[in-house]
Amino acid sequence: MAAALYNRGKYKLGDGSTAWASADIRCLLVTSSYTFDADHNTVSQLTNELSGGSYARVALSSKTITEDDTLDRVTYDAADTTFASLGAAAGTPARAILYKYNASDASAELISCHDLTSPPTPNGGDYTIVWSSSGTFYLA
Repeated sequence: MAAALYNRGKYKLGDGSTAWASADIRCLLVTSSYTFDADHNTVSQLTNELSGGSYARVALSSKTITEDDTLDRVTYDAADTTFASLGAAAGTPARAILYKYNASDASAELISCHDLTSPPTPNGGDYTIVWSSSGTFYLA
């Protein structure tokens, strides 16, 4: 699963205002019609988010940060993320987007965008994103 970080996400992680392990980080899904732009800052700038079919954004859990001296990077990770009862009416997810929750989408800051490998068409069952075994994303 390829990941790209938004410029705002890199900045906020770097200046400490987004504390990965303790912040309310959430995941939303967009269709293949969404084009990643590193200059996007907030959820309100996104297009083509899934809707309907029991779709709802999900909070990440078990978030960790690990220093990796062997690979010379810092790894950010979270437990696999499940979207419960995702129905076909929601659309087909192509990317997962992580953001720092705020009650207003105009203030909810983007962190990263992840391409989903061969996502299935939602059929009303649970849809689980299995993050990479090497972490959700990393900074090198």
